[in-house]
Amino acid sequence: MPRKGEAKSTYGTGAFILLNTGEEVIPSKHGLLTTLAFKLGKDAPANYALEGSIAIDGAAVQWLRDSLGIIRSASEIEELASQVESTGGVYFVPAFNGLFAPWWRDDACGVCIGITRFTNKSHIARAVLESMCFQVKDVLDSMHKDAGEEGETKNEKGQFFT
Repeated sequence: MPRKGEAKSTYGTGAFILLNTGEEVIPSKHGLLTTLAFKLGKDAPANYALEGSIAIDGAAVQWLRDSLGIIRSASEIEELASQVESTGGVYFVPAFNGLFAPWWRDDACGVCIGITRFTNKSHIARAVLESMCFQVKDVLDSMHKDAGEEGETKNEKGQFFT
């Protein structure tokens, strides 16, 4: 269990990040949820957390595989993305179901911009992976603003590439 000031992230179809705020309930002013983290025992104090949920994370990789056919298996994305040093100006926003934390925009749609004649599937794969990182960074930035401190993030494996 993360200690106060530590964040835990779980990656799967989406991504879910919790920042333990200890016994202090911190109402978010930056687009996060305030939730009960855990209570160990009847007489133990409750620990609370700031929570940021990302709707589309690993699901974007599934989309590359199942809808576009850019990869045959989800495990291929890393090798494909590593064939280029940058996205080549391609940016991807995986708002297939709107955007969750910290934006909460149910009207947002997915976007892929910056495609030129020289864009290849490696650029798109890299843009998809980078979009996951940008979303996590948005949530962590909001957590740090709400909690007033930077902590340590612990990543936990989920069913990221199913």
